[in-house]
Amino acid sequence: EGGGVLTHVRSGKVRSAPADFDGGFGSIAAGPPPTKTKHGHEDGGGGGLVTVTVASGAVVGKIDEAGAMRDLRRLPSIGEITARALIEAGVKSVYELKLDHSSPRGVSRSILTEKQSRCVAISDDLLSEVTASEVEEMRARLLAAARSIRVFGDDDDKNSAWEVVNVGGGRRSDASHDADFIVSHPLLVRNSDMDGVLTRVIGAMGDSILREDTDFHMLSIGRLKEYWRGVKDTGKNKKGDPKHGFQGNNDCYDKLYGIYRTANGAHRRIDVVLVPRCMLPFALIGWTGSKQYNRFLRRFAIDERGLILTSHGLHRTRDRRTVGQTPDDGSLELGLAPEPPAPSLDANGRDWWPPGWDPGRTIECERDVFELLGVPYKEP
Repeated sequence: EGGGVLTHVRSGKVRSAPADFDGGFGSIAAGPPPTKTKHGHEDGGGGGLVTVTVASGAVVGKIDEAGAMRDLRRLPSIGEITARALIEAGVKSVYELKLDHSSPRGVSRSILTEKQSRCVAISDDLLSEVTASEVEEMRARLLAAARSIRVFGDDDDKNSAWEVVNVGGGRRSDASHDADFIVSHPLLVRNSDMDGVLTRVIGAMGDSILREDTDFHMLSIGRLKEYWRGVKDTGKNKKGDPKHGFQGNNDCYDKLYGIYRTANGAHRRIDVVLVPRCMLPFALIGWTGSKQYNRFLRRFAIDERGLILTSHGLHRTRDRRTVGQTPDDGSLELGLAPEPPAPSLDANGRDWWPPGWDPGRTIECERDVFELLGVPYKEP
């Protein structure tokens, strides 16, 4: 400490030390090594407390790396790499980051980019709970922007038919420090209908969305082909198990992760997702959540029905046919032949239509998805 030497630690290992380090400068004691659960996930070990001591034997402190990582990554633009660098520099929370960054000699100044620094400056706003009135302001502004770009020319009736739904914690009536919205139109049915639309909608929002060149503003466009590649991929995963198509809570929709400036000048996190109408029921389920609820529902689909449930669609594991829908046109580009909606599967893997279903009926709402899974529908 007296010599001004900084030792970086992560998961119980010395990451850097003085040039003349001979192993006697200090020691680090971590928790037990990780163990594998029956599902193959690591449990315990490196995510625990890391104890740092100096040569004299005095304990400098304990770093809960997993807790520090979670806290720092609450702030938009702070990803895993940046959070790890901050932890190694001794900054373990957003509170400490604010204090450090306000100092001319703060270590975080050499770690953060300009956009990340701007997020630190407005961190109190970004981590505060979004109010109901602010959510409604954002929803109304998005709806007005979608209507204003006049996708359907001078047809006012069609241009006014846009829908903007608040999803995420807001739809579940949970408190949240961000606002998530799904934007769709009844006549924009498939992926090819969406080209360039989200960019125009965000542009029509004006200065209420902070700019990409100076602030946190992530626009993801044109990734739906990745989804259909995942559906078609029947290979093995890293553990040697059969792949189940596109997995997890992620999706390939056109979307914005950004910051909204309210009429009162507050800054709030906003996610905007543009969804083709044919996929809307699945997007509503996936984006409403919660994440754990989605994991349970998708695990049930795989284990009990042999179905792949995603935020885009429902597919049979054995032949990758799309259940209750005609595959989106993006699949045709990858060689998935057009075919009528496939039946669901029962618990024994046999073709199965729920009561009231037949090949002529397609999925129109969230309740339809639950019926094809054979589980009761649950309101958000």
